[in-house]
Amino acid sequence: MRTVCHAGRHPWSEETTAVLPGDGRRYCLECTRERAVLALAGRQVYTPQPEEATRPAGEWREHATCAGEPLRLFYGPSVEKPAAREARVAKAKAICGRCPVRTECAEDAVARGEKWGVRGGLTGTELKRERRRRMKRAVARSQVVCSCCGKTGPRGGPGPDGVLITSCRARWVRAGRPETVPPAPVGSAA
Repeated sequence: MRTVCHAGRHPWSEETTAVLPGDGRRYCLECTRERAVLALAGRQVYTPQPEEATRPAGEWREHATCAGEPLRLFYGPSVEKPAAREARVAKAKAICGRCPVRTECAEDAVARGEKWGVRGGLTGTELKRERRRRMKRAVARSQVVCSCCGKTGPRGGPGPDGVLITSCRARWVRAGRPETVPPAPVGSAA
């Protein structure tokens, strides 16, 4: 039997819950009030996931320092004062800082596309930044067909007629970015 609401913040009982229209899930009356206020204000309403979804199973999970901590410490309320949020996040990051499986937790959060809470010592914003950084790195390492010479190689960037491999782009930039890419020197690989 559940003892706290889906958000993990308020006591749960059949008498103090309500089913929200369109959602179909039961929320405690306190969460229902918060969600209604946010909806009326035109702000985004965060739908917390059930505890099973926010705390994934896995061998590394058994060794996590946060296992005995309240979920609300890592996934705060949808409406929270900035000072309270900063204090909560600092406390959560301190717990993550001494966790032996911090790296695995952060990897899992990045892979799952977590947008909320603190995972692996990173906030939702920091996780988003890490996903973007990894995406840029993957794009930079990808192999492309050069629009200049037709060879396949590491992506160098945009050129006058499309994407260039690294060697053609370097040659084009050194030449001052003319209308066309200068030909490779005789005896050169690219």
